[in-house]
Amino acid sequence: MIDYVTAIGMAFPGVSVSCSGDPTVYANLVSSQQLPTEAEIIESWTGVVRNQRITELSELCEQFIMAGFISEAMGQPYFYDSEIVDQINLIGAYMMTHAGMAVPYAARNMSTGVKEYYVHDGQQMTQVLTDGALWKLFYLNKFHNKRQYLLSLTYPENSIEDIMAVTWDSVEAIPDGSTIE
Repeated sequence: MIDYVTAIGMAFPGVSVSCSGDPTVYANLVSSQQLPTEAEIIESWTGVVRNQRITELSELCEQFIMAGFISEAMGQPYFYDSEIVDQINLIGAYMMTHAGMAVPYAARNMSTGVKEYYVHDGQQMTQVLTDGALWKLFYLNKFHNKRQYLLSLTYPENSIEDIMAVTWDSVEAIPDGSTIE
């Protein structure tokens, strides 16, 4: 159900409206201005909800990327931080190791959870950088697929409920018979 007063406020900010009863019933809307049609409100509100869902998924994607990743570049699993500054530092450390230097780089030993600096050579830093890039690209690709799917959901063929059903963990069937996870 759509709350028309909220939908008009979000999608048509220049239109002043009140309600004489249930705000989910279009006939209950009261305004001294020309109101958008019910279809126009639903179509615009669908766009607002879709954009909100895309923003939410984008934020989740960023959280997963920034949560860190695991690499076995040093022969066993180590956890590497991946906030923006960590990604920049990783690229810098990679560049230094490929200039012939061994570089101490921070990682958490998975068995102890302790973050320490471990010396990495060029091959190890290449593996850490590759593992981090693959981690990041996995989530960016997942977000891209979800975003493209959401953009394909249009009114009147799809409802707001269809848009709201798209979550980070949902699996969507697309017309060609494949799925988006």
